[in-house]
Amino acid sequence: MNAKSLYGLALDALGRFYYQTGHQHEALGLIRESINLAKEIEPSNKERIGVLTINMSSILVDVGEISEALSLLGLANSSFQLIFFV
Repeated sequence: MNAKSLYGLALDALGRFYYQTGHQHEALGLIRESINLAKEIEPSNKERIGVLTINMSSILVDVGEISEALSLLGLANSSFQLIFFV
């Protein structure tokens, strides 16, 4: 694991912390950054990107961004179908 990967894990953990303590908008930025970093580091790791995307959709629901959350869940679902059913 390299430094960028560890940074991505830290972003995700901090984002989840902010989310659990009621700071959804701060959490969104961190989770979004962790997704972008995961895509940069290993774009083929659809499982990791999918899990991060699902986490972000939960936060989006809490801040009232239902349409964006549903869109992200659709993308995550499509990715998981490609992984497990192809």
